[in-house]
Amino acid sequence: MQDSPPKELEDLTMDEIERRIATHIPGWEQGSEPTPWPGQETLTTLMNEVGFVVVRYATGEPLQRMQDQVTRWWQEGTKGTIANQMEHATRKEGRQGYTEWRAFAEDIGRLQVHMPEDIVLPGEDLINCVYPRPTGAAAATWEPVTIMRAILANHPLVGAQHIHWDQPPTKGLSEATRIEKQPGSAILALYPTEVYIYPCSNRFDDSKRCIPVALAIPEGCILMFTTMAHAGYGVWHEGQSIHRPVPSADDFMATNTLEWQPRIHFHIKRGSKTTADPRMAAPDEAVRGRDVKGLINHLLIDHWNHPQRLRPPVLLPPALAASNIEPDIPLKWAIEGQSPEPRSIAHMLAALALDKTKMPRHPGVA
Repeated sequence: MQDSPPKELEDLTMDEIERRIATHIPGWEQGSEPTPWPGQETLTTLMNEVGFVVVRYATGEPLQRMQDQVTRWWQEGTKGTIANQMEHATRKEGRQGYTEWRAFAEDIGRLQVHMPEDIVLPGEDLINCVYPRPTGAAAATWEPVTIMRAILANHPLVGAQHIHWDQPPTKGLSEATRIEKQPGSAILALYPTEVYIYPCSNRFDDSKRCIPVALAIPEGCILMFTTMAHAGYGVWHEGQSIHRPVPSADDFMATNTLEWQPRIHFHIKRGSKTTADPRMAAPDEAVRGRDVKGLINHLLIDHWNHPQRLRPPVLLPPALAASNIEPDIPLKWAIEGQSPEPRSIAHMLAALALDKTKMPRHPGVA
């Protein structure tokens, strides 16, 4: 008896993603100024419905102090490489839908500095304050706990990360399901940055296929997201990307890592204050597509067309967590019309070959 072929799903559209967000943030439009704190219930609902929220954390002088401190940690810390395996979703002849993941390249163009547990990092206080908690009786025994606390940065020409989940997205790593708990991750963007994510991929269903978007994060804001598919940032378009080890010191592709713009990344474990769920986030591990074959047809995998950019609502934190925000400072997004992605690898290589002392700068990448 043959397996029934996977059915083709209708793609979720950007309009539908925007409508789902606007349902909970009335009056929101892409690029709007910050939204007053909508309440914990709304934040939790957004996390459940679309998988992520962006909350403002710091502006002005407090943000500058954080940038300086994190830069020092980045400069002084011992850096480790992060391997990135580029993967395609492939099809078998005569069958609908994708059937398996195939790796085609690998690079180590990302570096990280793990931070000691006794150092409180910027952003942890806000995460502990607003990250969604369970409802009912479980709320009294659960609190968010940040683990895998690291400062990350990457080479400007590195390819986008493989599509992955920071923690297992399904109960058995095989069947599609809805994320019932609130594990997840958080990224503090000290500089304007973007991250490739699949909105609504925390609640797979049998009618929609999730699409990737380039989620813009203004400087001084924290992206909090549940277990959902994402791909970091880098060069998305396969025809423009490079896949290679980190350049050596005598290579014209080499860059000064001290000039990279770092961001802070957290995993947020699930479980109670005293007992960790066995599926809690494991440091330095990610769940890749090949590990979750049952979800392969729930994602649009297309590295030949650039994802659309989404400027999400930016929530102001509650008053008790707003001590790092100076008033009347507008959001600083990436420059309009400018993508962190290089427009042409050949163009940039030619520029570097002419002047090996300079590396084109762009907004920070995640």
